Amino acid sequence: MDILINNMAGILSLMTAVHKELLKLSEKKKDILIKSDRNALEEIVVSEDKILSKINSLEQQRVNIVEKIAKELNIPPEEAKIETIIENSNGMTKHKLLQAKMNLVDVIGKLSRLNDINKELIKTHLDYTYFSLDVMMRGGEVPETYNSNGYMEDGDALSVGLIDQKV
Repeated sequence: MDILINNMAGILSLMTAVHKELLKLSEKKKDILIKSDRNALEEIVVSEDKILSKINSLEQQRVNIVEKIAKELNIPPEEAKIETIIENSNGMTKHKLLQAKMNLVDVIGKLSRLNDINKELIKTHLDYTYFSLDVMMRGGEVPETYNSNGYMEDGDALSVGLIDQKV
């Protein structure tokens, strides 16, 4: 069982390292969003996708180890939470697993906060874009028809924006 728990701690440490890579990219993404550099943002998204693929692979390995530990503990896999595994370990393996868990939780917390900031930056950019488009599309109002005297009627008017007008 100690071997499985050591493997679990190792996987959590690897996951922490990969999440740190993702954290660095998210920090770069924040700067890129502030600068509005679309090309650099596309590169970051591609890099993030590769890292997420690594995380998915490590997660599958973690799930496999948890299933083996659950079998050893004679409990259903869905009940084999990290806290349960820590409680059922001792000595150095317990310390190693606890430390790996705390490190991963710390990095994920930082990543979550940074993702919230990036989400707000993206929302701000989208709001500004929608506002700009609305200003260009709105504009003045032009009467829709002429009356029998050849003058424009005051009643019905069309909205004409910058894009609708000749330059």
